[in-house]
Amino acid sequence: MAVERLRDELRQSVATQRAATTRAEQAEARLRKVELSGATAEQSQQKISGQAAEIERLRHEVSVLKDHLNESMRRLREESTEFNLDKRVITNLVVGFLALPYGDSKRYEILQLMSSILQFSEEQQEKVGLIRKAGRRVPVQSSPGTPASESSTANGDTKDSFSDQWISFLLRESSSTRTRQSGSS
Repeated sequence: MAVERLRDELRQSVATQRAATTRAEQAEARLRKVELSGATAEQSQQKISGQAAEIERLRHEVSVLKDHLNESMRRLREESTEFNLDKRVITNLVVGFLALPYGDSKRYEILQLMSSILQFSEEQQEKVGLIRKAGRRVPVQSSPGTPASESSTANGDTKDSFSDQWISFLLRESSSTRTRQSGSS
């Protein structure tokens, strides 16, 4: 009986040991899963914090860019469109002026037009020869108030080019604007 009892205890001990081993193996497997999940969670947490930092940096950059845009828009609104000239118009006037022969009356008209568009001061007009020192305008074949098309029609020449007509129109407009500005001052 003592042997039987010892055998029973041995069997129970072996069964208990097997159960304990199984539970230990299961616990180790769960521990590995938890560790793996913990590592994955830690990596995910690092990614999240990195992305949060990137979002914050981009928000700051957007804020700075928005400030720059607002400042540029403010400056643009403050600048008067009166002083914004089309480079093509000025280029065409300068080229037209330089292309004409020296004695041509159109040179004077183009020079007057450029003076009007660029709002030359009296000193500047004097330097380019539009005003003499005594304050009189330089004489030309057509009077400054008379457009080139009217003076040429009076002479019987009706073959003005489009550019001549355009210059005449601009001269009429600038002299009427100048007259209105002088009258309102």
